[in-house]
Amino acid sequence: LTHRNMNTVCVMVISVPAPRNVTIQSVDFEHILKWDPGPRTPPGTMYRVNVSGSGRKSGLLLLTNVTVINLTDVLKDEYGEYQISVQALYKGKLSSAPFKIFSPWRDSEFALFSGL
Repeated sequence: LTHRNMNTVCVMVISVPAPRNVTIQSVDFEHILKWDPGPRTPPGTMYRVNVSGSGRKSGLLLLTNVTVINLTDVLKDEYGEYQISVQALYKGKLSSAPFKIFSPWRDSEFALFSGL
């Protein structure tokens, strides 16, 4: 019998936790995008927000280190429909991208009617 010593190679795949609880709060056509960092998100993580749809030939990309963004000036077509995604970015690695479909006219609340 021969005994061979097998070396074990351990490869760590570092993944970036995806943002959670992505929501858009819209009152009177003021649109606020919010999310929570994923579990065990490392300090220094940036977020890439992609807005596409409503006649845009290509998506609008925003890079930020905050988890609340006012998109009112971006979502100008109140009858349009947009796809909005958020990805975490850390040391060149991107997380998966949860997204929301949003239409200002359909999804906005109006302060005038919210008290009824």
